Amino acid sequence: MKNDFWIVVLIIAVSVPFILLHHARPLTTAVIFYILPTLYLFWRKPKPVRELLAGALLLGVGFAFPFDVIQTASGGWLTPIDQLVFPYSFFGFLPLDEVLWFVIQTLFVLTFYVHFFEPRKADRVGRRFIYFFLATLSAVVLISFFAAAGREYVAIPYAYLVAGSPMLLAVGYVMWRYPRLIPKFVKTAAFFFALFLVYELIALHLGQWEFRGEYIGWVQLWGARFPLEEFFYWMIVYTLFELSIYEGAIDDGR
Repeated sequence: MKNDFWIVVLIIAVSVPFILLHHARPLTTAVIFYILPTLYLFWRKPKPVRELLAGALLLGVGFAFPFDVIQTASGGWLTPIDQLVFPYSFFGFLPLDEVLWFVIQTLFVLTFYVHFFEPRKADRVGRRFIYFFLATLSAVVLISFFAAAGREYVAIPYAYLVAGSPMLLAVGYVMWRYPRLIPKFVKTAAFFFALFLVYELIALHLGQWEFRGEYIGWVQLWGARFPLEEFFYWMIVYTLFELSIYEGAIDDGR
């Protein structure tokens, strides 16, 4: 297991010069940072494929799509046109690249978690999944209806803060309900905090994304400047949220 961890770190580390040298775009960077380690971990040991795919779609689309619609419409973040791999956008403002990016990221987070902390799993999607699926499907349909009518109908002030805060409820509940998961959650989140911070610095250096919305504060680090909400909700909370939904909706806290 320790060897696998350091090989994942090595894959990411040796990818950094390539990404910088070739001015990789956000989706390309995600494939390198997320897909390559995921493929390695799949190769090393069989995985609960149905669970992981269900989690990647539920979180990467069901939860992330409404969140991304609100964020993009509100200027919470922006991917410049010249940074897109695919030119298609939903509703005229939400790039397809971003939707794929969330699915890819989620798949790596869940694969990493299962490989290192739940290696002996039965590939069985929990009974609660259908309820979460129907709820998020309703949210996707509803947000799509308003977004299709115009981005002004889904734009809100301080979008990152407002849309990100509900994640704390899910994290808090699952940690309270299943305290034995806390050590595994924290260890996984620590790894992804380091990865996301490196990713953020690279992305800003290469101009992969921008922040033009309203925020409660800013973080300045090594010449980069990004919102406090990005630091807190993406780098810290989002991994914990993904694991909470995975355990609560797909794994049923097993």
